[in-house]
Amino acid sequence: MVVVVKTMQIKTPERLTRSVKYILNPKKTNVPYVETEKDFPVTFTEDKKLMQLVSGHQISNVNYADQEFFLTKIMANASNGNPDNSDMNNPNRVMAHHIVQSFAPDENLTPEEIHELGRKTVLELTGGDHEFIVATHVDQDHIHNHIIFNTTNSTTLKKFRWQKGTAKSLKYISDKHADIAGANILSNTMKNSHKKYSAYQRKNNFKIEIKERLNFLLKHSTSISDFKEKAKALNVIINDTGKNVKYRLADMEQKRNTRDDTLSKRGKYSISNIEKIVSKNISVFSQPEIKNEYEKFKVEKSDDFEMKILVEDWQVKEETKNGIYIDIDYGLLNSGAILVPSHQVNKLDDGNYNIFIKKKDFFYFTNSDDATQNKFMTGNIVAKQLSHDNQHLVLHKNQYISKLDQIIKDFEYLSLKGVSTGQQFSDLKKQFENQVHETEKELSTLDEKISRLNKIISAIDGLNSDDFEKIETSEAILSDLKIDKSTKRGDLNKTIEEVKFERQVLNERFHDIVEKYKTYQGVKENVRDRENDTIKNKEVKR
Repeated sequence: MVVVVKTMQIKTPERLTRSVKYILNPKKTNVPYVETEKDFPVTFTEDKKLMQLVSGHQISNVNYADQEFFLTKIMANASNGNPDNSDMNNPNRVMAHHIVQSFAPDENLTPEEIHELGRKTVLELTGGDHEFIVATHVDQDHIHNHIIFNTTNSTTLKKFRWQKGTAKSLKYISDKHADIAGANILSNTMKNSHKKYSAYQRKNNFKIEIKERLNFLLKHSTSISDFKEKAKALNVIINDTGKNVKYRLADMEQKRNTRDDTLSKRGKYSISNIEKIVSKNISVFSQPEIKNEYEKFKVEKSDDFEMKILVEDWQVKEETKNGIYIDIDYGLLNSGAILVPSHQVNKLDDGNYNIFIKKKDFFYFTNSDDATQNKFMTGNIVAKQLSHDNQHLVLHKNQYISKLDQIIKDFEYLSLKGVSTGQQFSDLKKQFENQVHETEKELSTLDEKISRLNKIISAIDGLNSDDFEKIETSEAILSDLKIDKSTKRGDLNKTIEEVKFERQVLNERFHDIVEKYKTYQGVKENVRDRENDTIKNKEVKR
């Protein structure tokens, strides 16, 4: 139930001719005739009316597409006058690209719809300025498109540049059109990964995932042997036979081991340090529990967010089972769309959407008019642009809220296990106190940010004064703060409202958590006092 895209280079005229002949084979492309808006070639065989699922773009006759490609290249050769740059004579030059776009056997799309997906994909990839042919093969259990396009631009006579990111761009374009049409998409993720949207961020760098698993094990192991056994349950392979400990994830396609000193310069994941940390633990998840508890932890973490943005229905190009495609600008005169996965979207009763993203999330931007502009956008840029387009505030959830919440959860776990003393409890208490201190500093930083924004707004207002001194002072303030005088007051007002809201939410949650911690501590002290009184009473009776 996937769409798979493969590409091949064609470098000689003979190979191009053979490839065109192969993909146009009527035995592979003929289907029973149906009414369609597309002008497919029609034939009759044994009183059956058939149509051939082949089409071309800027091609007069698909059967001679190779010859038309050659004519365009001969014109380009005559234009540039450099025989070394001739695709016709230099076997190292790519004459055409051959794309195979395959669909699952159980796909619920007709052959005609699949053909149209191939046409839309190559049109967007090339910008419509390159000759191409599309042939849909129906002779196997899985329907697939063969697409061959000329590397020579019909308008500029320049070459199509297949760059480092072109294959990825092609995959995203193909997925987008297939998704909108209702096909089933295979996301570009590692097997068994929990959240698909983080696949590019990890980019085959497994350090983030390894560290998350190791950190969880450090909390829930009591010895090095316990640590190693539980590591197996979390699919972490540990090799400690050499100078450095090496880690590898068994459930992901990690080709090379990751050394402990590349995970932490302070040696956090060395064997000696692991032994030191886990020896302090009193209450931990058991080996049968560890995998399920880690998966629960991962789900809670991935459901967390940093920014909440309201997206209005007019901003949404398409809604599919995989998410929503949002129209968005990325720089000057660069408009396109991004997919926000469904697990990061809540549809509201009024038809609008709330999306929940993080600053370091990645979204792939596709410009349907110019595929060379396709690129990844960070969540931070997406939030700013969407907010700019609809003028709604971006609601920021400060990172310190999640950090404090996690510590309170750890306290509650120890409480349920009856642990209120010992090194494990003491370390957690110290961690909480440090986090409280850091959160207080963060609140002060937000106050300073609000104060700075107020200063900027007052200076922007001062520029419109009739008083020359006020104008001069305002200009000096903006220069000192490195703020452009053309900055719009409306944008500043929106930013300050966002910061104020972030501070308010953090402050309220901070005090709630501190009070909860105090209550928790009070209960523990009362229990300890009652235990001491009981001991004293027994001693008196004796």
